[in-house]
Amino acid sequence: MTLARDAALNSIVRYQFAANAREVSEVLAHLPVRIASELAVELDGCGEALRYDGISERAYYFQSEGSTLAIWIWNDIDASEACDLLAFIVNRGTNVTEVMANEAFFVATGRLVSEPRTYRRAH
Repeated sequence: MTLARDAALNSIVRYQFAANAREVSEVLAHLPVRIASELAVELDGCGEALRYDGISERAYYFQSEGSTLAIWIWNDIDASEACDLLAFIVNRGTNVTEVMANEAFFVATGRLVSEPRTYRRAH
């Protein structure tokens, strides 16, 4: 997948930017089915969407503007932490930055992005 921007900012946070409709379609095609389901409709109606995938332990924040799509992804996060993280992002009401993404992770988990989780969920 070739995007205008795709950067792992650290071991937790990833930022992707799809600059046109073709790239947006590629992003949606690579998401887990549960995450991608009806996402385009929600983005069209609201301009933003939040998702959590418990299998991969990832939280997603999507923000569209016209035919572009910004995607923020946080790894190594459980469901309750994801709720806190995504609420933090939405309540800020501004565009997400790397600093804000890292801060949201800390607020939600009590860990810095450089600190591994001390427990693992039973699968």
